[in-house]
Amino acid sequence: MKWKNYKYLILQFSNIRSTPLDLLIQDKLCVNEYNQTRDFCRNLPSINTSHPNYHYKSQTLADAVQYNSYQSIIQNVPGIIWALFLGAWIDRYNHGRKAIFIIGSATQCLEALMNLLNAYYFNSDVRWVLLSFVPYILSGAMTGATAYSYVAATTPPHLTAIRMTILETTVALGHLVANLLYGRLINESPPLWSTDQIHNQAVIFMISACSAFLAFIWTLFAINQDKDRQCFYRHFGHKSTVDGRDVTTDEDSSEGEDRNKHSQQSMTTGRALRLLFDWRNVRDVLITAFKPRPVNARAQVWLVIGGIFCYLFVLIGVPSFEFQFYEKIYGWDAQDFSAYESIGLVANCLFVLTFTPIVIRVFKFEDMYLTLIGFCGLMLRMITLGSVLSPNGYYISLAFSCTTWLADVGLRAHLAKLVPTEELGKIFTLLTVVDGVVPPVASSVSAVIFRRTIDDMSGACFYFLAGVCVVAKGLALLSD
Repeated sequence: MKWKNYKYLILQFSNIRSTPLDLLIQDKLCVNEYNQTRDFCRNLPSINTSHPNYHYKSQTLADAVQYNSYQSIIQNVPGIIWALFLGAWIDRYNHGRKAIFIIGSATQCLEALMNLLNAYYFNSDVRWVLLSFVPYILSGAMTGATAYSYVAATTPPHLTAIRMTILETTVALGHLVANLLYGRLINESPPLWSTDQIHNQAVIFMISACSAFLAFIWTLFAINQDKDRQCFYRHFGHKSTVDGRDVTTDEDSSEGEDRNKHSQQSMTTGRALRLLFDWRNVRDVLITAFKPRPVNARAQVWLVIGGIFCYLFVLIGVPSFEFQFYEKIYGWDAQDFSAYESIGLVANCLFVLTFTPIVIRVFKFEDMYLTLIGFCGLMLRMITLGSVLSPNGYYISLAFSCTTWLADVGLRAHLAKLVPTEELGKIFTLLTVVDGVVPPVASSVSAVIFRRTIDDMSGACFYFLAGVCVVAKGLALLSD
């Protein structure tokens, strides 16, 4: 379970800096670009229509959402090509996934330190924040997808859904701790290290940098894919049936992997690096994506990838404008947002821990049934948030959000069963390409809709994302 500690640290980094970074951009825009007073910008959520400068509130929030789309474009578009090389490489090179984890944590640590400087030098141009998004390109935006690939590569097929659920729970726990921590610190006055700040962001970015650095150290010394795989197969591997066919999951089934391991042990670091920049990596990914497979498996693979595209579109689209939406409609500040989001995360964690064993082990729901339940919950959450434009809408939506994680678990578990273990890196590379394409598209579309509808039809973004959920449900039904 050592990968869980890595994922926990990375997610704590990612989430503890997410909303404070949005708020830093918002503060810089409000003070430095629109020349508003610090008191006005500090109390922006509570500014109502009676204030003479109310229109600056909408402009500031819309511009802040636009910067989220810039972040997605900078970090993900270059990573798409880079990821095509990395995908086949992590299948060929035994320590490939570990290398991605190391690069991902190191670059995210650097990003946090750069944002710390942006907070410390508050009066600098807001566009300097864009520079902090560049380092993560080196990881090919693959850190998240590689974590799922790591789980699939080290887990017997009959336990894939369970272990991916554990990963989702780890994500939620990291998110929860991060929310509680930044919510406690964000409004501390006076801000630490720099009195120019409106909110206390610098210390939060330092904490996120330390978290990413701990993830780097943990990965360097603790993660070992071969040992994790051997441990799981020794204790949990047995012969089982997946989708109507026998799948041998004991140690005998990994003879091919053992042979690959033996050949890789003699691979030098220099040869591994040469393999990384081999154009055949891209060719192998494309061949794996389009090669014929038995029993319509190729069509199923692409339908599942389409479903994951839709899921990520909603998952990434919502956070790109969510905080600004709650500021505008509910009047919540960052501390309020942290508290209410933490309540939702606690509810999700409790639901996951109690409901997962029932649906997977007792009722033995298949992967696509889990996916449909998840998308239904996600769609109802979007409709509720778009229709009930008050905090009550958020509270009601929590009941539906508890099942949304099932969509991702079901899709990725089903995909892992459609391809051989030795192709998982290449297939999950396709997901990385999806991960790279979705953020700039989802955040850009959401930014346009948010800017044009926030004053007149505030729930339009959520209605649009509910429509994406309907498309995803159709793809899931076709792939079953």
